[in-house]
Amino acid sequence: MLGTQFMKYLLLINFLLSVQLLAMDEADTCIHQLRVIQEYLGEEVGQGERFKKYRAGVAARVKYLSEKERAKYKIVIKNGKFYTSSGELVISPPPQKLFDPFLGTSEWAEARALYVLDLDKNLYLSFEGEYGVFHHSTFTAGAPVLMAGEMSIRDGKLVMINRISNHYRPPIAHLDFMVAYLQDKGVQMDSVLVNTEIIE
Repeated sequence: MLGTQFMKYLLLINFLLSVQLLAMDEADTCIHQLRVIQEYLGEEVGQGERFKKYRAGVAARVKYLSEKERAKYKIVIKNGKFYTSSGELVISPPPQKLFDPFLGTSEWAEARALYVLDLDKNLYLSFEGEYGVFHHSTFTAGAPVLMAGEMSIRDGKLVMINRISNHYRPPIAHLDFMVAYLQDKGVQMDSVLVNTEIIE
């Protein structure tokens, strides 16, 4: 009996430690680490439940970047504008025809980049998203993050940000955190569309 109670106690401690609440701002609001949800675990070796049905039953392998490969996608924000790690202004690809899952229609829209904010508050971004190959989990090799979603950037300036990430499914509090983070970096958010919707 004592052994069972002790094991429950250890499991509870392990859970609490894994959450690792992180201070978010001066208002003492907190957010937790976002972990890749269960159905995507093993995706880097073609074992993720979500990808077993991909491409007519052939399991996909999602690319996980090494630390060296990840550096290419790191973003630096200067004077409110987005720059690559090599100092070049982030330029969006031409508008794309995007499918709107809420309306069930396609329309031309500005290209959206995948982004994540890692636990050290490094921002990574890429327009290379591809189903079954390059996802939010790609940037940090499946490790937990503080935020994940999509951005639209025009001539280095942020024009849209959302919290759409099936891999991490961030709550609205994380999007609020991201907005505050960007404001602290000098991004003018007054004219930025902050989209709180998420695909369930």
